[in-house]
Amino acid sequence: MINMIVSEDFLKKIRSAFDLNIYEAKVWTALLSKGVAAAGEISDISNVPRSRSYDVLETLEKRGFVIMKIGRPIKYIAVKPEDVMKRIKKEHQDRAIKTIKSLDEVEKTDTFGELNLLFKQGIENVDPMNISGAFKGRDNIYDHVLNMLDNAQKEVVIATTPEGLIRKLEVLKSTLRKLKNKGVKIKIAAPLKTEKAKDAAKELAEFAVVKDVGLNARFILIDNKELIFMLRNDKEVHENYDSGIWVNSPYFATSMKSMFDSFWASAWGKKMDYKDKLFLAMTGVALGTTILLAYSSITGKLATANKVYFRGDLNIDGKDDLIVESKGGHKTPLYAVVQKDGSINYVSADEYKKMHPTNITDYERIEDILNKK
Repeated sequence: MINMIVSEDFLKKIRSAFDLNIYEAKVWTALLSKGVAAAGEISDISNVPRSRSYDVLETLEKRGFVIMKIGRPIKYIAVKPEDVMKRIKKEHQDRAIKTIKSLDEVEKTDTFGELNLLFKQGIENVDPMNISGAFKGRDNIYDHVLNMLDNAQKEVVIATTPEGLIRKLEVLKSTLRKLKNKGVKIKIAAPLKTEKAKDAAKELAEFAVVKDVGLNARFILIDNKELIFMLRNDKEVHENYDSGIWVNSPYFATSMKSMFDSFWASAWGKKMDYKDKLFLAMTGVALGTTILLAYSSITGKLATANKVYFRGDLNIDGKDDLIVESKGGHKTPLYAVVQKDGSINYVSADEYKKMHPTNITDYERIEDILNKK
């Protein structure tokens, strides 16, 4: 008896790719190796019990993997894998078309209209501060981004990294083209540091204005109403653990748009005055790891912030720090951190201590002194 030696890993891949059980995978690969064979011979080669080989071959015949040869004794011929693949693809296509048609029919029903009505009635009673959410995993983030873009009417603003620009070309290209045809203005800011990023920018320039601007941020802003921003540097996080915050807040969205416009203007050669720089320092906090302004938009805990200003080098590290002062007079210090690209970010005391664990500054005491405790 001659046995066919096939690795378990190979069989596992075959089963997964063609939706076969272990016996079906063994019998099919055995017949492929033989070309033409009777059930008994296939059983011997594949190590599948003879009592099972007949019904396995019958199943494979029905699914189009093998053909029963006319004559006696009954023998089977393996179908060419390319032909099997074409047929399986067609089956999936037909199934998908049928499902889409079925969903289209559901969309036309009164039941679906009632579902939309329920949503509209419910959303009207929701506090805008509560319309926010968190997404984990880059695929989930892009799914939500595509939904946001589908609703864009006037303007889309995107800030990203060189790597992010390349991804967006791949994922968002067709959607952005449709938006341009619809009359939606699209601006994309990204540092064009690599040849691949420059090539992506050239392709995206077909339907968007792309500028070589480094904001040290990753966000997408729709119609000055809603935005989604990422919490981590895409170079430092695996795509499955990338995370983003979605906020439906015209107040916060407008602030982010003002920040973007200031950077965008500077890229065209316009000089920023002291107020612009101060505003950028203030809104830059939202792009740091504390996400202070986003936290404010979502929770309302810092919604009473009245002033944001520089207060010198509070922790004696050679950089001017910021104070966020509420209408009630409470002062919260934010500490300057120099990023790899030379830009300055502002973070809370807790975040600064995580970045500089050997620093012995008494941050609690600084805040007490600022608030005269």
